[in-house]
Amino acid sequence: MVRKNRFSTYTVALILCVTLFSMLAATQLAVADEKVTVEFFYSSGCGDCEEKEPIIDEIEQEYSGEIVVYRKDISMDKKYLDEWLNYGFFDIPAVVVNNETKISYEEITKEQLERVIDSYLAGNETNKTTNNTLIDIPFFGKIDESQLSQLSLPVLTVILGAVDSVNPCSFFVLLFLLNLLIHAQSRKKMALIGGIFIFFSGFIYFIFMSALLNIFILSAHTALITAIAGVVAMFLGSLNIKDFFFFKKGLSASIPESKKPGVCRRMRKLVKATKISTMIIGVIVLAVSANTYELFCTRGFPMIFTRALTLHNLPLTEYYLYILLYNLVYV
Repeated sequence: MVRKNRFSTYTVALILCVTLFSMLAATQLAVADEKVTVEFFYSSGCGDCEEKEPIIDEIEQEYSGEIVVYRKDISMDKKYLDEWLNYGFFDIPAVVVNNETKISYEEITKEQLERVIDSYLAGNETNKTTNNTLIDIPFFGKIDESQLSQLSLPVLTVILGAVDSVNPCSFFVLLFLLNLLIHAQSRKKMALIGGIFIFFSGFIYFIFMSALLNIFILSAHTALITAIAGVVAMFLGSLNIKDFFFFKKGLSASIPESKKPGVCRRMRKLVKATKISTMIIGVIVLAVSANTYELFCTRGFPMIFTRALTLHNLPLTEYYLYILLYNLVYV
């Protein structure tokens, strides 16, 4: 009887302990839900991120017990990268307070974070996104990222694709293709050679622009790359202006004259090939070679376009569809 009473006592005590623990856990969860959340998006090896991290540490200590800080490395976890993209950021580091107030790199200061956090702790819903940085884009001037993201992408795509297609190398490639078709002396051969050449010309440029797009999306120093894009565009543009007034003098953005005879000789041998397979492979090789030279003639428009593209929060497939449209106009 005594043992039974002891067992009952232990059972009741155990039940009370479990109940008390559950209540404490529920209380902790409720308190956690009331805390202000701070998401800090960064990337390993990012100098700008390392510069801002002490501010986050200081804020975390200052508001200990009132905020919850989540450090999210977008280079290590795809889930964090997707969250960063969904918030519409274009560079890192970046901060989001309470899932709604977005703070970009330039605005990540102790004073700014204190103001936003204090507003939430006081019961005010800030829901304010700080200003984006200005981007200096050649031919467009200084444009705010938010303004650039509102531009009509189809119109921008068609205009830049058309302007990009007018360069010294593209004229040589066009003459190159016409010469190739003339020597074919067969409509079927002309259609085959022309189709393959045009397809691979666009394909090479598509790969090139896709690589640029991914650099802008994944880079931890987007602002730096944007500046580089502008410098490259201005440099290549000045070369094309120089070629217009002083052709063949000094540094040039056109295909070297020394390379053209060799390409033409290979072209004539190619069209005389008896085997279709040999001719197809040859056309592909020549298309890749000619258009690789043409990449050096670009005036930076692909960099400008892909940067402008990333300023629109689009699904990945739409990015590539716009690049495809650009290439269709370009070719």
